[in-house]
Amino acid sequence: MAGAHTWISESSAPHGSEPRFEDGWHAGVRDVASYLLRITDTTATAQRGRAASSAMLVSHLQQPASPALEEEPDWLC
Repeated sequence: MAGAHTWISESSAPHGSEPRFEDGWHAGVRDVASYLLRITDTTATAQRGRAASSAMLVSHLQQPASPALEEEPDWLC
């Protein structure tokens, strides 16, 4: 996304374009660049949430088992 944003932001209207065309070009570039940033922000936020959930799960799985769970229930003996 960063590469696409940079490429879009650094693009320019074709050489020799009329001023109205250039104005429209630059407005379009701003819109597309803003849209790419929103996508990136949304994706990053979602990924941080998933990463935090995964880290909590791994932490939980790495905890030693409760001694009560390791003992056989009386009804199994």
